[in-house]
Amino acid sequence: MNKTAIVEKNIQLTQLEFKSYFETLNKYINVNGINSELTYAAVKTIKALENDYQEVLKGIYNPDNDPKFQEYKQEAQKILISKADRDEQGNIKVDANKTPIVTEQIVEYQNEMKELQEKFADVLQKVNGANEYNFNYLNQPRDLKIYTWKSIEEVPNEIPGVIMYYMFREEF
Repeated sequence: MNKTAIVEKNIQLTQLEFKSYFETLNKYINVNGINSELTYAAVKTIKALENDYQEVLKGIYNPDNDPKFQEYKQEAQKILISKADRDEQGNIKVDANKTPIVTEQIVEYQNEMKELQEKFADVLQKVNGANEYNFNYLNQPRDLKIYTWKSIEEVPNEIPGVIMYYMFREEF
């Protein structure tokens, strides 16, 4: 292996491209039989960019990780269960999808849900805008320092095209 063939290079990717590149590098270093120079470059790049990668992941909004949204869902479930129709034995009636049915106390249910939605309006707005937020966030440019070959001509033939794309995208 020729370590001197690998150099530090500054590139700019969107955060989505960076996330994909980082995950691709991690995937390829876990495969047997890949080029030792690629492994060296990939490991150096991964180590250099680990904090950036964690930062990108933290910036992606996921309602499932939002404690306020989880609180909203729990309270909504309590309201649903408390207002659900019951059979003669007191069991909750459900539809074909196993969702509780609310018909007998529908007005009370709707009123309580409206109050709950008003109480959690900020988090519901955030959840409803999550896709747009994440799209805008992931399309922001990010300056990165990676390890690669000096020129595309030096790259061994067995290097996967997807990795070459990120390493030399300005040449394509």
